[in-house]
Amino acid sequence: VMSSVREERMEALEVRIDRQLEEASRLRKAFDADLQEKLAQVQEVSALRNSLETGLQTKLATVQDDLAVVKKNTEKVSKALDDERVQLGGKLKTCYEFVENLIAEHKKEVEDKYDDILEEHFQTMEEQKQQLAKLQEMVG
Repeated sequence: VMSSVREERMEALEVRIDRQLEEASRLRKAFDADLQEKLAQVQEVSALRNSLETGLQTKLATVQDDLAVVKKNTEKVSKALDDERVQLGGKLKTCYEFVENLIAEHKKEVEDKYDDILEEHFQTMEEQKQQLAKLQEMVG
């Protein structure tokens, strides 16, 4: 009788162990699936981050190019002013009027270009902030 009771207990323990092993296996598979999903999300975020960094580097290069053009234009204006002063000689009033007009025209052009660059940059940054917020929501 004792042997029979022991066998029944052993069988019951084996059944319980088998169930626990099945549950552990199911939990492990669910964990692995969740982990793979999170890894995929991290890879997606990394790819988007790299894309954003590349975009920002491109924008920075564009701004630097634009600033180089502005510098070149400023040098041209300066040279033009020097040339105009030499040509005008004693006509200082005419020279000053020309200088003032040239500076005013160039200043407006530079300000407009700078405003355009800043507006584009801030718009890009706002879009990138929104993308980052979406990514954080996905990962979060």
